[in-house]
Amino acid sequence: EMIHLERRKGIPVTLASFRRLYPTYYWGEINRTAREQGLDPNLILAIIRQESAFNEEALSGAGARGLMQVMPKTAKDMARKVRLKRFSVKDLWRPQTSIRLGSQHLSDHLEYFRRSKDRRLGLALSAYNAGLRAASRWSRQLPSSGVDEFVESIPYRETRDYVKLVYRNYQVYSYLQGESGG
Repeated sequence: EMIHLERRKGIPVTLASFRRLYPTYYWGEINRTAREQGLDPNLILAIIRQESAFNEEALSGAGARGLMQVMPKTAKDMARKVRLKRFSVKDLWRPQTSIRLGSQHLSDHLEYFRRSKDRRLGLALSAYNAGLRAASRWSRQLPSSGVDEFVESIPYRETRDYVKLVYRNYQVYSYLQGESGG
């Protein structure tokens, strides 16, 4: 909407326009967590933008909380895994905790699908959105010839759209980081 508004006012669409639409809030925490988890920080940004639009108080209808929209049960499992002492579900409202636990969850999915080659990220994002059981089933049933065909074949429309949007966000963030020399 912002870009359409600027166009109507005769303002040219620039990199600055995209930087406003693709903010890098919490960059320090995201970058640190990405290094620890072996993830691309642009991927974490892409997920946060899609999951919560950087609203640390986001709450989904299903009960997912915080920047990375982690479910309470998943958060408890991830907190144990990363040895987070005295974890409470309300800690998901803290950006640092949401980023750490959500990134661990994503990292686990990427590891689970490590042999899936070009479908690996699509499967991991599918699992992040729809759960590991569904994504595992899709890894066996859906096309393995390429990421686009795989994504288009995801039977849950919400998950299919989610994966496409996170991919788009990821591409834009990667481009913008390259343009800024970061």
